Amino acid sequence: MMDPATADVSMSDMDYKGAFSMGQTLYGRVLWNPEQNLNAGYRLQLEKVYLCTGRDGYVPFFDPTGTLYNEGPQYGCIQPNKNLKYRFLLLDRKQPDVCEKFFHDVPFEAHFASDMPELQPMLAMTGVDGFTMKVDALYKVEAGHQWYLQVIYVISPESRSSPRIQRSATYELSRTKRDLVDRNGRLMLDESLIYDNEGSQVKNGTNMKSLHLEAEPSATFNAHVGSSVGGGIAVLTLLVLVLLASCFLFRRCRRSAKKKSKKASESL
Repeated sequence: MMDPATADVSMSDMDYKGAFSMGQTLYGRVLWNPEQNLNAGYRLQLEKVYLCTGRDGYVPFFDPTGTLYNEGPQYGCIQPNKNLKYRFLLLDRKQPDVCEKFFHDVPFEAHFASDMPELQPMLAMTGVDGFTMKVDALYKVEAGHQWYLQVIYVISPESRSSPRIQRSATYELSRTKRDLVDRNGRLMLDESLIYDNEGSQVKNGTNMKSLHLEAEPSATFNAHVGSSVGGGIAVLTLLVLVLLASCFLFRRCRRSAKKKSKKASESL
């Protein structure tokens, strides 16, 4: 597993730009820029992972102050939005019971890297955290939708046992409503996710990434299924035609035999 702090590879080269296909597992990794020179006294930890797709080509983006694109406050996948067709909270470190596990009975199988024994080497890397999920459930949506992943993370001193600073998000921690929305549907974001708190050692952040899927092959492209089904239909059609031809020939033979016997009796 490549360590971004020691690997002689640029950040852009580390970014996977390919597409995922049915049956594959996505391994997501979030890291701070090595050029920030944050030492081992700090750690980066994922808090939440969201997944969403828009309606009619809508592209979600994160602009909580509304000053970046001048379209008003935008929160990407975090906040319910009429322009989002589907929106899922896949992982929540503090409230795992509110996460979506399935979509149309197909499991996401999403896990934090800390819960995966095979990904423990990642946790030893400075400023790196990650997660995994399977992409099969995304094929339950009609083709043509662009999916987006959004994570919420926190960077804090390594010595802090509970790094996340809860401000406005402390409201009703035991609520049954999911993620960062209150009982009235309003977004309850930690202020440090929106504003840079100069005096705080704890920095929350978010990031979004598009997720590309390969087109699902239709049944006609399945060589094994297509050949067996198509061959079966051809054999069945041929068999029916042979039976029809045999019946037709048998009927003609019977008619010819009757005519011959009738002529023979008349001649007698």
